[in-house]
Amino acid sequence: MKIPALMKLTVITKAEPKKSQDGKSTFYQLGIKCGSELGMMSCNETVYHSVEEGNAYEVRGEYNTDYKSLRLVDAKLVK
Repeated sequence: MKIPALMKLTVITKAEPKKSQDGKSTFYQLGIKCGSELGMMSCNETVYHSVEEGNAYEVRGEYNTDYKSLRLVDAKLVK
């Protein structure tokens, strides 16, 4: 089951994409600031390429209950 989540955050850095061990998949992560908290979040390729470091975004995420993971799936620049 995928549970939607909405949040505002600032992109601090974009980590280098990492290939899976079999080389068939690529994983993308962003360094983010949300309030006073800092961390890394997974995202899809579209989000990774559409965001810029230092900008604030309204993002939509999906929490996957099967994998117990949160992944960003959409980002809109906050003006």
